[in-house]
Amino acid sequence: MHSGVQLVLVVGDLHIPHRASSVPAKFRKLLVPGKIQHILCTGNLCTKESVDYLKTLASDVHVVRGDFDEVLYSQCIT
Repeated sequence: MHSGVQLVLVVGDLHIPHRASSVPAKFRKLLVPGKIQHILCTGNLCTKESVDYLKTLASDVHVVRGDFDEVLYSQCIT
């Protein structure tokens, strides 16, 4: 990757496990730990496990609480 270039993933409305069992395999293949520098999530990840998964991909993860997100992991969300 060119020096100074940073990859940002913007994602939201995963709704796992309510509407999907997991991130689709074709998309998950693209999500390589260490390749993405920043992740911005617009909400509705739904579980702490989904937040934890995103944190394995990048050290800088920002999540906004969606209306379907569990209150139990509010410390993970901004």
